[in-house]
Amino acid sequence: MMPRNARLPFMLALFLILTTQGHAAEEARIEKPAREAITAGNTAFVAAIASGDGMAIAQLYTERAQALPPNANPVAGREAIGQFWQKVMDSGVKKAELETVEVEAQGPVAIEQGKYTLFGGAGETIDSGKYLVVWKKEAGTWRLHKDIWNSSLPAQ
Repeated sequence: MMPRNARLPFMLALFLILTTQGHAAEEARIEKPAREAITAGNTAFVAAIASGDGMAIAQLYTERAQALPPNANPVAGREAIGQFWQKVMDSGVKKAELETVEVEAQGPVAIEQGKYTLFGGAGETIDSGKYLVVWKKEAGTWRLHKDIWNSSLPAQ
């Protein structure tokens, strides 16, 4: 039999192990559907770039979204964001690749960290870098709400 004063550290350690495992399971339960929805959203984003459709990209954002492009002012609102992306594609971006590195979700908000590469019509890399997107569940659909990215290429 364990002495009374030795039981307290044992019970405390057991409690911490059990609550940590429960917390991790709860995080996984919340983050898996968000990550799957974000993957689907990113697939739609990449497809819209390939088709040259800025308004299709706009529909992936919340109504009050903001895009925060590098070296430019914020772009606010779904319509303005669609126009922004249309200009990006009209300037030569023909393909995009997105790689999700991490997703953290809490209720109707998720934060995605990732990497991107943008390509021109001949398959040349135009830009590559990293991004952070705050996704928001709006009317049952995960949409981009705050979107910021910056290049990893050396400044010219």
